[in-house]
Amino acid sequence: MDDNIIFYTLFGLFFYYRYNEVQNILNIGFDFSIQLLEKLVSFYYIYYDDIFEDFKDFKDLSNEKDNTNIIKYEDKFLTDIRKMEKEYIFNEIENHLLEEKMTHFLNQIQETRQNSIEKINNEIRENNFYYGLLSRCEIISESDNCELFFDDELTREEKMENLLNKKKDLICEMNKIEETIDVEKDREQASVMARNFIINKRIEKLENCFIMETTPQGNVLMIYDNKRNSFKFYSDSTIPYRYLEVVSRKYVKMFDCRPLYVDMEEELNLAEERWAKLQEERKQKEEQKIVSIEKKSVFAKFKSYNKEGSTGRVNIGVPPKNSILITKEQEKKKILLKEQANRYTYEGKLANFSFLKKIERKVVDKKYGLSFSDFKKMQKSA
Repeated sequence: MDDNIIFYTLFGLFFYYRYNEVQNILNIGFDFSIQLLEKLVSFYYIYYDDIFEDFKDFKDLSNEKDNTNIIKYEDKFLTDIRKMEKEYIFNEIENHLLEEKMTHFLNQIQETRQNSIEKINNEIRENNFYYGLLSRCEIISESDNCELFFDDELTREEKMENLLNKKKDLICEMNKIEETIDVEKDREQASVMARNFIINKRIEKLENCFIMETTPQGNVLMIYDNKRNSFKFYSDSTIPYRYLEVVSRKYVKMFDCRPLYVDMEEELNLAEERWAKLQEERKQKEEQKIVSIEKKSVFAKFKSYNKEGSTGRVNIGVPPKNSILITKEQEKKKILLKEQANRYTYEGKLANFSFLKKIERKVVDKKYGLSFSDFKKMQKSA
């Protein structure tokens, strides 16, 4: 027998017996690995289960917190707006200008009043002059510029009476003007005029200030128009009023002009207070009316509209207005009317807004506004 055959036969027998032993060892090792893995998995679930639950609860709480911090678009900038001052606060330059304008308007008020008094005094002196002429029976010509004497149908006594009446009217008018002389009131009026002047100057600067805002309905460009007291806006889509409120809040916040914005919630609260006051006044009037009716005689005669048809029964209700019956429920119905509200004017699409301002050449170049006659005068003087 060949040696190679004997070698491979013996090697095959050896490998067969050894393979079974190795496979048994591998099976034992695999079973041990499976058991070890099961132990680790069970240990993980037992030990980390509480931590996992705590983490899950923390994640849920954080999600709830995030949800509570989400602000509706309609309420955007509302908190910031309510923290701002509702009145204008002037800077140092504006305060200095305020004092100058206050002095200017005070002098203007006093000068206007003084001119009125002086004009009335002149008319009184003129009236006395003509009255003296009439009392001396002197002839008055039409060139004397007194309209009271142009009517030849009036007698001398009637003309003198007219002069006296006119003099009384002039004196009453002058007394009314003199009664208005009050230094403190003049200062207050001048202060209000000066303050309004500075506020208008500040608002005029907003002519070139605009903002862009992305709303759920589309983009909006907004600018304030002082002449119309309205917020102008441009948009390619239809924007509801509640979104325009948000854009205007952003505008006044960015350019520090809070007094231009009207807080609708505050206006509704004021309207509700007025309504409650009105209801209280109505209640008092009704109580007074009931008391006055009780004091009347039992033999009072009712008017025809207080009797129901042919029955003769007295109707104590309020007579209908314009044949329309108004129930008590309708009278007591709560209707809130806002005295102020934000105004918005649609100016067109975004493409209609011009980012470049037109320059008035007459302001920049004075020669551009010259007429031909002014030009000829300049040529002659040159």
